[in-house]
Amino acid sequence: VRAVRVRLKTLAAEVSPCVLDVMRKTMVAWPDIAVAMLKDIDSDPILIDSRISEPHGIFGCGQQGLMPQQFHIAEEQVAAACCQMTDVFILLEMLSVPTLAMEASHVFEKAVAQGAIGEQAMVLVMEGRHSQRLIANSQPMVNSQDKDMPITAKSNQLFPEENDDFARILSLAELLTFSRNSRVQEFVRVLYAIMFKIYDDEVCRGKMLKGLIERATSGADNCREADLDLEILVFLVHEEGIARPVLTMMREAAELANVDRAALWHQLCATEEESIRTREALQVEISELVKEKDILSQSLSESEAANHRIK
Repeated sequence: VRAVRVRLKTLAAEVSPCVLDVMRKTMVAWPDIAVAMLKDIDSDPILIDSRISEPHGIFGCGQQGLMPQQFHIAEEQVAAACCQMTDVFILLEMLSVPTLAMEASHVFEKAVAQGAIGEQAMVLVMEGRHSQRLIANSQPMVNSQDKDMPITAKSNQLFPEENDDFARILSLAELLTFSRNSRVQEFVRVLYAIMFKIYDDEVCRGKMLKGLIERATSGADNCREADLDLEILVFLVHEEGIARPVLTMMREAAELANVDRAALWHQLCATEEESIRTREALQVEISELVKEKDILSQSLSESEAANHRIK
């Protein structure tokens, strides 16, 4: 396993998509190999130059929040990112395996925190996979035996996992927002920015914004995650001009919160009224018991007096 990883990291961006597809199929068919690959990535020593592993993403965090930067990456950062591409590809594929998804997410977070995986590698892999999908969709039918098959169906056979890329990457991003590591937080900012550019349809963008708004407006005890979500929202509003949909979603979230609050208020009032009725019924019952006690005490006194007269 290590020899394969070393060879793939040496080839870096020159690794053929067909080779990566064979790797994907191998890990799906033989889970033991996937587990061994995951453990090898987790135990990989961190030998990356600190200048390369520093969080220089598509945008950095300045005094006024998230600041845009140019997409041009230094040569040494490109070289490091290319070496990381295979591991990013492997971990993304493992996120689709239910038995390995959680462990793969933790390994991914650890690798990002230690600098073993950077924003540039993630961008290269995501853009590469998306470009392959677009190219496959645009290619005409070649084989006559496939002439009756739609091009989209054929491309789905070539890249069956691509359709799930958005869901798995979004789940990874949502998990990483809970990290307290500054490098991971910067990685999440870049990840959301590039996702918003790659997955530019309304459905995907709506899911991203909905998750960010729900976490940013939730009443969670820990405000650090909410602050990070707000920073990402501010950046997206500033760069993508999406103030209207964001405000609309926030208004809907506020309206839903008001509905929930009203329902809780009515439930609280009903519970309080029920408590009052129960307390009143209990007081009536206690009064009846006191009366019965007085009657019994009087009867007992009369019985004792009668006994004394008889004696």
